[in-house]
Amino acid sequence: MDFSLTKEQLEEKLLALDATRDDFEPRGMFAMCYAPAAMPAKDAVPKVCEQCGKQFNIVGRGVRRVLTNYRRIAKECRDFGYDAQILYYCDRCVSSQSLPTLEGDSANVFFGFKTKEEKEYHLTPLDQMYCDDDDLRMALEFLKGAKSYQELDKDYGAHSLYGSADGFRESIERVLGLGAQR
Repeated sequence: MDFSLTKEQLEEKLLALDATRDDFEPRGMFAMCYAPAAMPAKDAVPKVCEQCGKQFNIVGRGVRRVLTNYRRIAKECRDFGYDAQILYYCDRCVSSQSLPTLEGDSANVFFGFKTKEEKEYHLTPLDQMYCDDDDLRMALEFLKGAKSYQELDKDYGAHSLYGSADGFRESIERVLGLGAQR
């Protein structure tokens, strides 16, 4: 089965998902007490900038594990026929290319996604210090064929990722470059 769709086809699929908006009930939110945990060692992972070819380091505690998790999700997208990559850009290219930021902070790690007819990747900045892959996993479930917002609301740390269907929709648009979120 060929899951690779055009941007228009994915937007139509998102509109079909909107038909389930009124049936959405969040699984629930919860509070969590944090216990001290052993901090992983600080890593420096060498990468090559996609833009200029310069070698630079992605530095952080547990960054190898974080990058491995992101690459795993991109591979799953590719397994379903989509063009998804984890891309790396040095600070200079992030600045000169005005690449998207992560809540106002510069990022060097990006989820790149292209639909069937696109020439360039839509870039979503990723947190390289903390594995924040819930939005990527949820977008992957959408690509796999989730039929409702309720179906998307699962396995995210025992709580709802978003309190409304709109949150899921906006996340899908942001991660996959659909709709007005470009």
